[in-house]
Amino acid sequence: MQEFFPIISGAISGAATSGLFKGPIQTLQDYWYIYFGHQVSEKAEMLRVQQEAKISDLRDRTLNHVSKIEPENIQEPKLQILGPALEATKFYLEEESLREMFAKLMASSMDKSKTETLHPAFVEIIKQMTPLDAANLRSVYYGNRVVGRILTYNKAGGFSINTDNIYVNNKVDASPDSMAASIDNLVRLRLVEVSYDRYLVAEDAYDEIYRSEQYVEAEKVGDFFKQIQESGGDFSDVPIDIQDILQPTVYDYDRTELSKGKIDPTVLGTRFCQICLSE
Repeated sequence: MQEFFPIISGAISGAATSGLFKGPIQTLQDYWYIYFGHQVSEKAEMLRVQQEAKISDLRDRTLNHVSKIEPENIQEPKLQILGPALEATKFYLEEESLREMFAKLMASSMDKSKTETLHPAFVEIIKQMTPLDAANLRSVYYGNRVVGRILTYNKAGGFSINTDNIYVNNKVDASPDSMAASIDNLVRLRLVEVSYDRYLVAEDAYDEIYRSEQYVEAEKVGDFFKQIQESGGDFSDVPIDIQDILQPTVYDYDRTELSKGKIDPTVLGTRFCQICLSE
């Protein structure tokens, strides 16, 4: 593997020659070799080369972020961050977005200005995230705070949740179920909070959710129920095997509504974004 200091000395100014970076970079390099060594993989040569390429990419990303630290803020890496992060990255090299988060986290451990923002839990948080989770959390952090759920009301005034946590992120390609599961995971990790007691008041804030696959389908089902009610219970177009199940639901159905909500990053989520997801 190439030595770290010659790489980073080409990316930063005179601070490198004054020695401010040399000690901390040596520590980073020493721990890097403890965890990764020179035998990256003992599998087939192709897998070894692929693994080394990903480790090199992680190294270059980390050093790139280190090079952006102001010289007066450079410090020895915080080992309670660096050690667990290096250990974890052995198993999380496949996804580029996860490599980038680990790179930013390790670089931040060398930045005095980020000491108050850093938290050792960030390593475990990254391990429990998918690229979709990261994309959605970034979207929330940068201002996409709209979330909704579909409620189905009966004639007695009661309701059930038809579809929960609808979130629209046009920068990703994911199924509605995957999006909902991603939001659930971000809530579980306490990175975001979802509330249906608060919502955005802008007139067009929820237009994308009204146009979403889930809401359009729920409205179609509601219209179908209304048609049957208005026809006096004509189930002729309904398969016989579900008529007995469907009839009570149809007669009891009243309306479908969108419950408007708001999703916000928590304090922990904001700090995580500042370290691992900020531009």
